[in-house]
Amino acid sequence: MKFVLRSLDRFGAPRWERLSRSDAAVLVGYWYGRGAAAERPLERLTCARGMMMTLFCAGAPWDEIAKAADGYVNEALAAPRDAESTIMRAIHLTECMQIQLVFPDDAARRARLIEAGSALLAEQSGTRGVPGHAETLADLKLHLAAVDERREALPALEGLELGCYSLLEPVHRADGAAFAEAIDAIVRGARDRGTRCARPDSALFVQRIQGFEDVGSGFLYGGSRRIGAVFGLRVPEPPPDTLPFYPPDARSG
Repeated sequence: MKFVLRSLDRFGAPRWERLSRSDAAVLVGYWYGRGAAAERPLERLTCARGMMMTLFCAGAPWDEIAKAADGYVNEALAAPRDAESTIMRAIHLTECMQIQLVFPDDAARRARLIEAGSALLAEQSGTRGVPGHAETLADLKLHLAAVDERREALPALEGLELGCYSLLEPVHRADGAAFAEAIDAIVRGARDRGTRCARPDSALFVQRIQGFEDVGSGFLYGGSRRIGAVFGLRVPEPPPDTLPFYPPDARSG
């Protein structure tokens, strides 16, 4: 994974209050070094994802996060199809779709993601009947339909065991308030999970920063929030406590 970081001087305060400035700098250095040495495709994919989440939590400017996110998408699309299960590929591709929705200006990346998502869904027959797989694939279909701006491609609700914070159900009902409530709950849940995991007073670095990937995953739902706008839902503005998870130009539904 080739990644060039401009300067830590451009960073603001960490977006995650459990992450000190010094630990943030060490964490950036860790993923930078590990990514530079990674050779196997899945290792490069892991490092690209880790760097993306780290930069968000560490207070990097959004252009640096966008650059790292693009690196993650490139690694996800380059990984051999037989390197991981269909479901793990679906999860990674869903995150890539979220990235495209957060940073929507790259038309070439959009076309690559639509092609990759469509190809994966064409292979889904081997996952039928496996608990949770239908819901994972439905989440991919939802985000793919948003990236492709095709409401007719939305997955059906029948046969799915949707959780209490389903995004698909309020989209079908055109319920912008319920959709926003689900997004807000997911973002807060990501932040709170990470905060519960972290041990900021520990002498061990790994304990102080554990949970950063949970927190970092919250910003991907800034992309999911755009689904509301794509499908014409009237989505309220994000609550103030969740604003750090959104680029300034992506805070409206």
